[in-house]
Amino acid sequence: MFKLIVWYLLFFYPYNKKLICCDFCYAPYWISIVQFKTSKDILHWYRSLFLSVIMIVLQDDQLPEFVASLERDFPASFNIYFLARNKMRKHLDWPGISFVVDEFPNFLACIARTDPHDPTIPPFTNGYSIFLHARDAERLKQLLDQPNIVDWKLKIGVHNAQRPNYFEVVRQKCLSLGGEIRYSPDQTYYVESALFTGFRMKDIHFDVALYNEKDDVVAYIMQGPEGGMGAGYVDPEYRRRGFFKVVLFELLKELERQGDTYGYADVLADNVPSKAAMLSIGGFIYDNFEAAWFEFIPKGN
Repeated sequence: MFKLIVWYLLFFYPYNKKLICCDFCYAPYWISIVQFKTSKDILHWYRSLFLSVIMIVLQDDQLPEFVASLERDFPASFNIYFLARNKMRKHLDWPGISFVVDEFPNFLACIARTDPHDPTIPPFTNGYSIFLHARDAERLKQLLDQPNIVDWKLKIGVHNAQRPNYFEVVRQKCLSLGGEIRYSPDQTYYVESALFTGFRMKDIHFDVALYNEKDDVVAYIMQGPEGGMGAGYVDPEYRRRGFFKVVLFELLKELERQGDTYGYADVLADNVPSKAAMLSIGGFIYDNFEAAWFEFIPKGN
């Protein structure tokens, strides 16, 4: 219907008149006034209209079809899949998450984003965050270029930028804005010192910890809000004793009791101990898949 309306306006309005066209954006409808002076202007506008990305912010009733489509793209879609699935189920869903696609249902690019402006919503693991998934690099580029999709004035945690193509798209976008890209310097992407104390080994909101006789935590694993095996840590004095495998196994058992059929982890390529522990309890590595996590620092911050 949108394209037919545009055809109607083009047919009946002379070149020196103003045309009103609608485009989907963050606000659900964005109205722009376009002034044409020559037939060449109209041809240029027409081409850009039909070649541009239409942004759609998904509604709750669209999530089941979105989740089913994401499942066909494993492992690349894991992060966004779990965020969308939890929101669809209304169970362990992170407040304020929204999903933007270039089209629906046959999307080629999608972005999940947290809400950085609502003070009642707890910050994500590393603040304002976006998660990326795409089937076409050019569509992802167009989606990132659209206004009001990502707040580029803020620091942004960029998750799951698949290498090489999609990572390069978002990297170039960040650099074009004059900002800086920061990578985690080592394996401590999450703060090591954020240990839990004062409780015994049990599941607390999908987190598992192992303690010693003094009630000091010696090993723990947390499920990330996006559904994966998240931050894990073993006290140096207790390493090489298999304790990390213990908490991993306990967390996987809890996920199974909750009805999950997938357990996954994003592990740094050089984190040999974590990979070894996960492989030892039955995990496997997806070949030819690598993604990047980094922080975008806007110019002037």
